[in-house]
Amino acid sequence: MYTIYVTAANTNNNNMSKKPADDLWIHWDELGKTKEGDQRPRVKCRYCDNSQMKNAPKCRQHLIVCPGAPVEVKEMIRAHLSNQVHRTSGAGDGAQKVKKASGARLEREIKELTKKNLELKRQKLEIELETLREQRQIMREKLELEVLLLRQKLGQL
Repeated sequence: MYTIYVTAANTNNNNMSKKPADDLWIHWDELGKTKEGDQRPRVKCRYCDNSQMKNAPKCRQHLIVCPGAPVEVKEMIRAHLSNQVHRTSGAGDGAQKVKKASGARLEREIKELTKKNLELKRQKLEIELETLREQRQIMREKLELEVLLLRQKLGQL
């Protein structure tokens, strides 16, 4: 879980304590700025061939639906998203209010991405099944042809 540090008297954001860096980036390899003019470096998922701009929210979303990512990683990301915290400015006295983000919106996004991923997997499996059916038909035709040739040879003897 992530710890949030909040200072009550200091309104200068530069001097505020920061949230410790999460370990999101251990699941990504940095490719650097691959194109001239890129604002951010690109990163590549360690579990599949996905590469994208280094953007924490998008990288987290990818890991949730990544077919190669371990279940533990997906659970860690989901836990992080459901406990995400937003900071808002306090009233006049410089205090910081901390509130939990609504997990409902994040959960809907996760479910939508999961549905899309499952639909793509279903389509891929349907294509593989059709390919196997075609291969089976080809094998049947080859066997029938071999049986016919063997019968002709036996008839000639």
